[in-house]
Amino acid sequence: MIVDKKHVHVVNGLSNNKILFVHCKSDDDDLGEHNLPVGSETQWHFKLNLVGSTLFWCYMASESDYIFAKFNVFWEDRDRFYRCNDDSCIWTAKDDGI
Repeated sequence: MIVDKKHVHVVNGLSNNKILFVHCKSDDDDLGEHNLPVGSETQWHFKLNLVGSTLFWCYMASESDYIFAKFNVFWEDRDRFYRCNDDSCIWTAKDDGI
């Protein structure tokens, strides 16, 4: 069985030079905390696990607006065919939402 690599990108698309705080994890990996300047991103790649339960989630917050979100950024059952193209998921934080 060939297992393709998947990629997740989290991009700071906020205005007014707002820093985006990002902390992403899976059950097996803590990808660390990142403070992203406007226009920058954090990204990672991984292979799907064999049982079909790969899941990554992120907590994101704008530094000055006290606005935050916590949600799944990759969930194999859902994202394999719906939210991601063949190998990438791209999430962009904007002033009106993620």
